[in-house]
Amino acid sequence: MSPDEKQILAKYFPEAAVEIVAEWLTKEDVFLQFTRTRRTKLGDFRVAQNKNDRPRISLNHDMHPYQMLITFVHELAHKLTFDRYGRRVNPHGEEWKNTYRQLMQPFLIPEIFPADIIVVLHKSIRKAQATSSADNELIRLIRAYDNNENQKNRLTVEEIPYNSIFQLENGKTFCKYEKVRKRFRCQCLQNKRWYLVNPMAYATLIEKEK
Repeated sequence: MSPDEKQILAKYFPEAAVEIVAEWLTKEDVFLQFTRTRRTKLGDFRVAQNKNDRPRISLNHDMHPYQMLITFVHELAHKLTFDRYGRRVNPHGEEWKNTYRQLMQPFLIPEIFPADIIVVLHKSIRKAQATSSADNELIRLIRAYDNNENQKNRLTVEEIPYNSIFQLENGKTFCKYEKVRKRFRCQCLQNKRWYLVNPMAYATLIEKEK
């Protein structure tokens, strides 16, 4: 990988992680693409469609470098799992989980992540969540390090007062009620159905509890 290409990676990943990321991209012949923000996912992996194509990993361009790296490892684990097992295994089965854990190990150092994030990452990789945004404790920590004012000023569902009305980024409007395990029980005002909403989902407060 050329020095110019590594400079581009340095805009998105923690500086100390760039060499490893570049080495893996070259070794695995993966095309890495930074995309517009997607509401439903942070990244994805696509297999090569023909012999002239390359496997592709796409990542939302506006993630914090810590989240960018974690998501990249998540998607690269999909690539390596597919190379070894094809479609014979569950996309987030034990084969993927073991690969993800192995790939994360070189990054669990203070040169890349702060100590508090490393502690939570150790717990997170033992669980190896199916989505790279599933660990709420980790997301809270990463957001605390985010200096992007547009991100810091955004509310999450857990910050919305109970019995208040809010809107998710998908346009649906809800009223927030009690917490059920790790999620909040909310009623959608458009269809009157009940949902369990992720506490870390971004939301806009419409009407505060009176």
